[in-house]
Amino acid sequence: MLSEIMCERLLEIFKGEKKNRKIVKVIVDSLQEQLFKKFFSETLPTGTTNRRIRINCSKSEFDESEKKILNALEKLLGEYDGTFSKSYMSHASELEDFIDMHLKRLIKAILELDESTHLELLEYIR
Repeated sequence: MLSEIMCERLLEIFKGEKKNRKIVKVIVDSLQEQLFKKFFSETLPTGTTNRRIRINCSKSEFDESEKKILNALEKLLGEYDGTFSKSYMSHASELEDFIDMHLKRLIKAILELDESTHLELLEYIR
């Protein structure tokens, strides 16, 4: 599910080499789109609230490893607007918290389900 390029960017972010809000947002937006296509076979609903509702209404349809991804995505979406809103003042610690608490959890769940060959990334976030 994760492309080589995305894994490279994620590794850079997790290592602290590129903790740029815009880069992190692009990656998170791309992940959301891919996950909605994979799990729901649909385009991304408008607004994080609608996305969270869609996830919560459908969780029972999935197995435990898929639910782990959906739970991580739902928690990430709960913090998305505050982290990436246009009125947001740049506070590096909030972006780091978002990355450490939410993005890493989501990526770990994806890689575990995928039985990924992206071992360097998986090892880094364990």
